[in-house]
Amino acid sequence: MAIDLEEVKKTYADNEAEDALSDYKYAFQVLYEHFYDYVKDLNEEELREYLKDLNWDEEDIDWLFDREET
Repeated sequence: MAIDLEEVKKTYADNEAEDALSDYKYAFQVLYEHFYDYVKDLNEEELREYLKDLNWDEEDIDWLFDREET
């Protein structure tokens, strides 16, 4: 009987995701890398536009950039 490789992959991913939730630091690191990958190559203008597309308020975007200068 042949194995269903796609099903094995899905089962593996499901188990890893469930286990990750029990380790806060690991889950945080995975999420951090996920979100950082989206913005790491953006310049300031692109990042501001990206945040606007995510429905960030202009005030919050300004706060984020002002905060980084201090």
